Amino acid sequence: ALDPALRPLVDFEKTGQVLLRPQDLVPSLDLYQASSTHQPPPEPLARFGDVLLQSAGVDPDRPLAGELVTVVTTWQVAAPLPPERDLVLFVQLLDAAGRVIAQDDRLDFPSWQWAAGDRFAQLAQLELPHELAAGEYRLLLGAYTVPDRVDAVLLGREPDPAMPRLAVFVKGEPAGDAYSLVPLVVGGDDP
Repeated sequence: ALDPALRPLVDFEKTGQVLLRPQDLVPSLDLYQASSTHQPPPEPLARFGDVLLQSAGVDPDRPLAGELVTVVTTWQVAAPLPPERDLVLFVQLLDAAGRVIAQDDRLDFPSWQWAAGDRFAQLAQLELPHELAAGEYRLLLGAYTVPDRVDAVLLGREPDPAMPRLAVFVKGEPAGDAYSLVPLVVGGDDP
């Protein structure tokens, strides 16, 4: 079913279902079509290899410790990845010292079947620790590729952690290996 976090983006209509590889953890996925007018995608916020970040949003924008934070990103594929590579997107919440407080690594639209021009939305969910102090935290978004990640997990192996992150470009200029999203303010009052 379509996650409620996606509903504010655009109206979606279910158009079909795709059967995945038999060894995949999830055997199928539903396809949805945006029912809004055909508008060209916005100017990308950033480029991660051949994948363009079109938009990013955070809900709630002022969470409390212990809450679940959902990061919704939309993407456009400029060129497909080699079929033997799987892309993984990650969102990290960092404290002032740069330590990772919460992280979600995933991709819910398998990269092995991408075609140029494909557009998709991705959800990342970060569970904030109950003891997290009120204050401002950094949200980072990045991507890396791994060799056949699903097969590694099914065979009881961890994917190779040494795989480098994809380079990020903002307005055509190199911007490192991660993109900074809006700061996340945790707690009631401004820090």
